[in-house]
Amino acid sequence: MPEERAPHADGSFLTPSGKCELKSSLAERGSFVVPPFRQGHLADQAGTPVAGVPDYVAPRESPLGQAPGAVRYPLSLITPKSHAFLNSGYANLAVQRHAAGPQCAMLHPDDALARGIGNGETVTVFNDRGRLTCKARVTADVMPGLVAIPSGYWRSASASNTSANVLASAELGNIGRSPTFSDVAVEVRLA
Repeated sequence: MPEERAPHADGSFLTPSGKCELKSSLAERGSFVVPPFRQGHLADQAGTPVAGVPDYVAPRESPLGQAPGAVRYPLSLITPKSHAFLNSGYANLAVQRHAAGPQCAMLHPDDALARGIGNGETVTVFNDRGRLTCKARVTADVMPGLVAIPSGYWRSASASNTSANVLASAELGNIGRSPTFSDVAVEVRLA
């Protein structure tokens, strides 16, 4: 029963003290690994020390992490899961592609207006690494400054024969060699 679940009622945390640690001695020693970021894989970890107490680090590519006046790509890209695919699995099935609909870039109305983009128009989402052509979906479901392109679409099913992956960096994050696909800056314009 969920209401009876208490996995750490008696402690048993996987820390040196066996307690919940807000300041991590493991992180300070450089033996801190975040298995969920690596699909449970513990090998090939850099082992670099990180702050013992969590702190905010501005994204490298967003306007928040860039020097004033240096913002070439003012929008942050996120790639949430498509409701019709399991990662990229099932994206080859016509029934799932029909359920998902065509690949689109969701933009806030303010961002769309500033770029002269209307709902349903074909746009190019780009940065120095690549470009993707798809339809714009103008919606207040995303915050200003954000572009959301659902992940999982196959390159062969895209209007530009590519996917949102082409926009992401191959660099790794500072904790557990995590992926940086949520730290991507882009621009959008009419195709």
